Amino acid sequence: MSDWSALQQMIDEFADHGDQPALITMRKDQVRQHSYAELAERIHQLAGALIRDKSGEGAHIGLLA
Repeated sequence: MSDWSALQQMIDEFADHGDQPALITMRKDQVRQHSYAELAERIHQLAGALIRDKSGEGAHIGLLA
């Protein structure tokens, strides 16, 4: 299994965990839980945007959080 297919499989399996908390974010006075399903959806949205922007294999992508 290639690294990419293993990563894709892991992301796809996130949805299997449904509404279980996957990530907690904190901003000043706000704390929010993000579910595995929500995280998987956001990852797929980002991937779709990169594909639409024609970011190909080997492209360097920077993320700022």
